[in-house]
Amino acid sequence: MMVVFYLTIFLLVYLIYYYFVLKRKDKLVKFKDSMEMKYLRSRYQISFDKINVEKTMHLIAINNALIITIALIVIDMFDSYLVKIAIAFLVVVALQLLGFHILGWWLKRGEKNV
Repeated sequence: MMVVFYLTIFLLVYLIYYYFVLKRKDKLVKFKDSMEMKYLRSRYQISFDKINVEKTMHLIAINNALIITIALIVIDMFDSYLVKIAIAFLVVVALQLLGFHILGWWLKRGEKNV
């Protein structure tokens, strides 16, 4: 039952991100200048002329939804709200660094294949 709950949370977060960011064409221009794209561009020297930006947007949305879902799973194990806040902060930061490292590495590898 818990798996269904967390899967629902993942899909809900992704669909909200999809509707409010990915579906709107005016957001595409803003997304190219977002913090995620700036981080990938500066840290991994990814040229967004060589990769599909819309596909990258979906990958970032999946990554963000996964981060939120995993953070929810982890903080659900604790009872104290102060501990939940502290653990959530640590988990979100760690997962963002790990998730964007993997995403940057994967995009850089795909950029070489083009």
